[in-house]
Amino acid sequence: MNIKQLGLSVALSFAATGISHATAVYTYEGNPFTSADAPFTTSDRVTATLTLDSALGPNFAFSDITGLAGLSLEMSAGSFQLAFPANELNEVSVGTDALGDISQWNVILCSSIQDCIQTTNTSGDLVDTFPLNDPLVASVSAPGTWTTEPAASVSTAPSVLLLISGLTAWVRLRGRLSRELSTSPLA
Repeated sequence: MNIKQLGLSVALSFAATGISHATAVYTYEGNPFTSADAPFTTSDRVTATLTLDSALGPNFAFSDITGLAGLSLEMSAGSFQLAFPANELNEVSVGTDALGDISQWNVILCSSIQDCIQTTNTSGDLVDTFPLNDPLVASVSAPGTWTTEPAASVSTAPSVLLLISGLTAWVRLRGRLSRELSTSPLA
């Protein structure tokens, strides 16, 4: 087997498997605040969007996930918004139920000790607040809910097929040029 055949067989095996990459998106919507100081209102709530390279899976044990691949987190409390990583005060710990839905969490995102958004549902602690120390807003009646968006899978098969087409055309063109040059009167 020459190098051309080996390269073509490797490229075809990649195309046949259709390499793909999935992303898991979890969205949190808290309940309306039960108490609020201006500029917040009791119509405001904590929201969050958590994105990971892959889903957490069923019965994921409650733990810190800040080291998981592809972690992206955005949170808001009313019009106040933060994005991960804000600073070292952050905590992103979650656990899932038998269906893989987030059922326990302690998510704190801070830009400073004064500006933190928190949502917690662990062992009887139910709270959505901003800021942590002296909340301007709070919701302690019931936890909000996390929803899981279906994983978006992106296949690289079309890219591999395009690469194979380009390589095949290049090899044929190179062969044709070599033959033409070898039969040329100038050769």
